[in-house]
Amino acid sequence: MRCISAGIAAVLLLSLIPASIGQDSEWSIKSPMPTARTEHIGAAIGSKIYIAGGLGEGGLRLSTVEVYDTAANTWSNAAPLPVPLHHVGIASYNEKIYVVGGYFADGAPSNRLYIYDPASNSWSRGRDMPTARGALTAQFIDGILYAVGGRAGRTLGTNEAYDPATGTWATRAPIPTPREHLASGVAYGKMYVIAGRDARLETNMDVNEEYDPKLDRWARKSPMPSKRGGLVGASLNNTIFVFGGEAPAGTFSNNEQYFPANDTWKVRQRMPTARHGLAAVEVGNQIFVIGGGKNPGLFVSDVNEVFTPRELVKQIVFPAPQPPPAQPPAPPPQAQQPAPQPAPIPAPQPPPQPEPIQPQPPQQIQQPPPAAPQPPIAEPPQQPQPQQPPVEQPKEIEPEESQSALLIISGIIILIVAFIVFSIIRSRAVKTRNTAQ
Repeated sequence: MRCISAGIAAVLLLSLIPASIGQDSEWSIKSPMPTARTEHIGAAIGSKIYIAGGLGEGGLRLSTVEVYDTAANTWSNAAPLPVPLHHVGIASYNEKIYVVGGYFADGAPSNRLYIYDPASNSWSRGRDMPTARGALTAQFIDGILYAVGGRAGRTLGTNEAYDPATGTWATRAPIPTPREHLASGVAYGKMYVIAGRDARLETNMDVNEEYDPKLDRWARKSPMPSKRGGLVGASLNNTIFVFGGEAPAGTFSNNEQYFPANDTWKVRQRMPTARHGLAAVEVGNQIFVIGGGKNPGLFVSDVNEVFTPRELVKQIVFPAPQPPPAQPPAPPPQAQQPAPQPAPIPAPQPPPQPEPIQPQPPQQIQQPPPAAPQPPIAEPPQQPQPQQPPVEQPKEIEPEESQSALLIISGIIILIVAFIVFSIIRSRAVKTRNTAQ
């Protein structure tokens, strides 16, 4: 009887172990994106995330823009892109969204710059980027938009900077390692361009290069633990998280964190869903990882998973506003001494504004012309071939949390088995003693 009770207790205890591990996860699931897509990108203004363009089911070119309210966990629609685009660069600055480059519906690379104003729910067209390209990365640093890398017939190391105040572009030092389908992040006023590939999935890289915009200079940094292309990066607390990617054998669930302060990497908990061609956007102390293909090539998803670093869970996401400083007491009025009137100051001239445009009718599901060339990056699903060399898989790097959980479970199982064996031996000893009496 005691043996049966011990066995029941062991089963109940083991059934509770996975639940306790799940509660310790740094990931959570949120409301899915209305339009499943891949090769899109996203940016945030306040607590809202804007997802623009990309490829839909069957490789359909999208102009759709959907807005995710992170506070309400709801989705809504915004004015569509003026034209369908995918593989674009995107960044937010001064309460506006900037979309640069990408590929048109016919596969031709774009040099256009579109600017979205959520206050009017409208798009305008800025000055064209000097070099047309898609599969690039873009970041704002100190009010300047940097567009780096990409592909237009060949893989590029191009680095071009846009100043919204003057509406002009400037050519900057090219990235030492030309790449496309790459990731980037910003920390301590510098841009870190990470991983990517050179046209084919087999050419995935682990390169990490730092750009200092004040010196217009690049420097090689510690490489990422895994080689990945088709991935995405997000900045949080002057560190950079890099998610997902694809290789010929499948997609990655990797989540690796880079610390520019000491040039080191840390492996974090994997994404629940492996994906490539996804978007990752930081809001508060969380990173929302949205959409992307679950398999290599033209696959899509509507997944919306949120990563909350354990060390930031108890921190305030949005700091409370500070009270205004106390005003000094007004001086007593001076009798018969009127204050001198200041000379009139000419009003400052506003900076040149981008030319407003009338958006074309929504083309969320526009098929490319039959004779048009396909985009050089959107490749059909590839099946791994037996003769291909083995591809580095994310399983080679195991997070510390998984190893600790495995040790705990193994210890518990050993204790339970020892207890059951002890109970059996003790029961038999008592039975033998009773028989002898």
